[in-house]
Amino acid sequence: MLSFNTFYGFLACLNTLLVCGQSSDDHTPTYSLQLDPDGHFSLQWSLDYSQEMVKFQLTAKISHQSWFAVGFSDYGEVTSADLLVYWADVKGVNHLVDAHTDERGILYPDSSQGYHVTSVSAQSVEGQGYSKDSPKDHQQLDTRLLLHRIRQTWYQYKIRSGRSRRHYRQNRFKGHHGSRRHNIWYSAGKGRHRGRGQGHDPNSTTSYLKLVVNFERKFRTCDPEDYPLDNGTTHVIYMEDTLTRDTPLGHSVMSANHRVQRAQILKPEVAEPIFPEDTWTFEVRAPQ
Repeated sequence: MLSFNTFYGFLACLNTLLVCGQSSDDHTPTYSLQLDPDGHFSLQWSLDYSQEMVKFQLTAKISHQSWFAVGFSDYGEVTSADLLVYWADVKGVNHLVDAHTDERGILYPDSSQGYHVTSVSAQSVEGQGYSKDSPKDHQQLDTRLLLHRIRQTWYQYKIRSGRSRRHYRQNRFKGHHGSRRHNIWYSAGKGRHRGRGQGHDPNSTTSYLKLVVNFERKFRTCDPEDYPLDNGTTHVIYMEDTLTRDTPLGHSVMSANHRVQRAQILKPEVAEPIFPEDTWTFEVRAPQ
């Protein structure tokens, strides 16, 4: 029988853990990490060692005026970071782009898109202060537009902070009508301008946008702008700020609200033990 001191020490060790393992199948994330103390950003993932692939699920609760980014950096800084960036422009077009920051904190799109988005769901939720969880106008995106990835194509993008032109690639997707689309989707509703479409009311103080993004990336890509994932400690960062321009690309992120968590993204391959049917489990979480 464990003594009280031994059991208390065991609980104290558990309280230091940031990443919690969960029982799962192939379609359920295995590990989870809460990125902020308010529960607005959480990251879950599972590993596929046969393909050297990490499959992520990001849940974000943001105001209708916000853009955000989640990713990795060497020391948890917003400079020289590898990021997946979301924003919605004034026409109600939602964007997800693989990007990075330079040593000055300027955000640029990557020359190749190493993050492959497989599905997205968007939900406008009532509740001032991100508290009341009552769904409204839930929008499940047509995954057929997202699952059929076709060739990457060059695009021109105008950068306003010194570089006159920059080319980058975006994933493009082929829909069931044969149209080609990259990592964008439109807000629902006739008014597609931000403030009229679903999930983009800049004057709303009683609702927020909840996004669930499923995406995947290789442990190591051929892109020098992507952070290599290994079995060491990784600095996972997120940043959020008010969108005051058409896009956050080409601008500094140094003033954006951000936080960092440390986690081991790649876990050792250990077979799950088989327990008797009468085994009981419990979860201990540290206060934020």
